[in-house]
Amino acid sequence: MVEENDLIYGVYDKTRGVGGCDDYFGYFKKHKDAKSEMKTQFEHLKQKNPKETLKLYKDRVVKVKDKTEEIIIIIHPILLR
Repeated sequence: MVEENDLIYGVYDKTRGVGGCDDYFGYFKKHKDAKSEMKTQFEHLKQKNPKETLKLYKDRVVKVKDKTEEIIIIIHPILLR
């Protein structure tokens, strides 16, 4: 049985994890802290790339291009052992 203390949340940048390498902005004990980091990164991307259409969802940020959504940032729950 998974307890709350056994989970952490990683905010993953899918644009920089090239060649199978993981690239996380950070790891957080609380889901709300991971969401806050994801929102901060979303705001940074909007300022850096104002012409791109970005959407913020509950656990991910996507880039919309030609009606197709590409995941840019996602929150991964990670089970500690």
